[in-house]
Amino acid sequence: MKYLLLLLAVVGAAYLSSCSSSTSTTPATPNYYKGLDSLGSYWIFENHDIDTNNVVSSTYYTDSMWVAGHPMVDGKMSNMLISLSTQNGKQTYDTTYLYHDGNKLFAYVQLPSIPMLDTSSAVPSSTWMLVSNFDATGSWLLVDTVSVSQDATISGVAVSVNVKTWINATRYSDTTFTAANGTSYKTHLGSVDPMVNGAITPKAFPLPQAIVMTGGNQYQYFADGVGLVCEKVTPRTITVGSTGLIPPIKSAGSLRTLLRYHVN
Repeated sequence: MKYLLLLLAVVGAAYLSSCSSSTSTTPATPNYYKGLDSLGSYWIFENHDIDTNNVVSSTYYTDSMWVAGHPMVDGKMSNMLISLSTQNGKQTYDTTYLYHDGNKLFAYVQLPSIPMLDTSSAVPSSTWMLVSNFDATGSWLLVDTVSVSQDATISGVAVSVNVKTWINATRYSDTTFTAANGTSYKTHLGSVDPMVNGAITPKAFPLPQAIVMTGGNQYQYFADGVGLVCEKVTPRTITVGSTGLIPPIKSAGSLRTLLRYHVN
């Protein structure tokens, strides 16, 4: 999920403008993606880890993302964003491709694999995907993988696996969020929610063990004229039945809030 979570790290900004006269004022339509079209626009964030007990670490590291170009990617004129993360003296770069159509934002992403299975042949390796839509209400399906059934050996036990993953997105009501820079922003709130459904059945005793995933939700807070001001990923746990066949698979979360930015 790393690439999907990084893809939503920065959405461009728009400045409010208005037309006024002595008798009336017409509010401008917000453009949350304007910054994506401007070379040199950048955003810098403060990052904290969230452990599997949902405790936010007091230590942090910073990362930055900037608009570096507009190449054609799979038939779309994209906005290329480069991100640089510096943690424990090590630098890591990532490249993200986005394009927008009105209030809809699309990302070119690698689809998620299914835990414990090789699904590389079951789904395309990458695709353009709708990741944000400020016109939406409620939830919509981002991506839906095919169900995968295959035999495997897990912890030395021969099993058959039948499982499916998909990703939903949800648009919530507007809210106020205070970022790392101490500024309170009125924001649009949305989430990206990975889902798993299926079972693992040991060959020796054909009693299906349900696969249950909790957490792993990614919440994004977008402010007009700024872009992304916060991204929170909740800790994730995957459990398989109640027999102890497989220990719970746990992943930590993260909290990312805005330090400073510049939009050309």
